[in-house]
Amino acid sequence: DARDQEGLSPPFTATYCGLPEVVKPLLKQESVDINAVLNRGSSTEVYTLLLIAAEEDEVEIVQLPLEGPAPDVGVQDHAYSTALHHSVGFGREEVVLALLADRRLNVNILNLLGGTALHAAAQCDSEGTVKAMLEDDRFNVNHRKQEGDPPLHLAANMGHGRVVQMLLEGKRVDPEIEGDNGDRPLHYAARYGHRNVAGALLDDARINLNSVGGYYKTPLHYAVIGDSSSVIPLLLANQ
Repeated sequence: DARDQEGLSPPFTATYCGLPEVVKPLLKQESVDINAVLNRGSSTEVYTLLLIAAEEDEVEIVQLPLEGPAPDVGVQDHAYSTALHHSVGFGREEVVLALLADRRLNVNILNLLGGTALHAAAQCDSEGTVKAMLEDDRFNVNHRKQEGDPPLHLAANMGHGRVVQMLLEGKRVDPEIEGDNGDRPLHYAARYGHRNVAGALLDDARINLNSVGGYYKTPLHYAVIGDSSSVIPLLLANQ
């Protein structure tokens, strides 16, 4: 497990170079620790082979440590992000699927902001990833980040209509949970003029059109204040 001037051991170097055929025999060596830590950039930036492979979209290399008897599948970096967080954030859908296939993985580990990988997928508009996660019963689909928002609220806030629809179809998602400042997804859609999101929400019978959120305002209040001309008629039509 010797390291070069940059602190990289042979498995790390081969991972960065995208060489699974080199990584595989190296990991079989008794002297190689598959959970070895690399301090990259500074002493606080912690990475393992699994984290790097996930970030670099090396799905074949991701699968190699997972085949071992004791990989640290939930290892967290300096921002408390796991390999699953990394793969979602960088849009690595194949890596996400490979990680989810390992039932040893705790999918609800929180990063520095108190978010799960599902929060990241909803915020990044990763439809394929959201679909895979909703099919996995391990996810806490209603978990609220530090500032109070569940995944549905984040998707609504960003205007990701298709992701909002997918989350609602998942049925485990509660669209009436209060988020940041007591607002619900429809409040976000109304405030920021996301007609596609508002439409998806209003098609769900569980939505309370007149729910009072932060600052004692309904979605219609927010739509008027924000001059959301595309959403106001939609809200009025559903009164």
